[in-house]
Amino acid sequence: NSNTHEVSSLGELLDVVEEKNGFGIAYWDNNEENEKMIAEKYKITIRCIPLNQDYEEGVSIISGNKTNKKVIFAKSY
Repeated sequence: NSNTHEVSSLGELLDVVEEKNGFGIAYWDNNEENEKMIAEKYKITIRCIPLNQDYEEGVSIISGNKTNKKVIFAKSY
């Protein structure tokens, strides 16, 4: 848990994943093209979708679209 951080932007995600070797929890709108881009460009992938979400509305860190789902991202090796 101490290595998992809520993030609200791509920049924050990159900091958590690349600098702190941690996991980033962020809003995600299930956009497959953006998922592929982040995996290819940054080697970051979605690791899981938490089951215990509050489903509050937020903004996807990649597309900027409104969504109520969060995922956990991490670096792929």
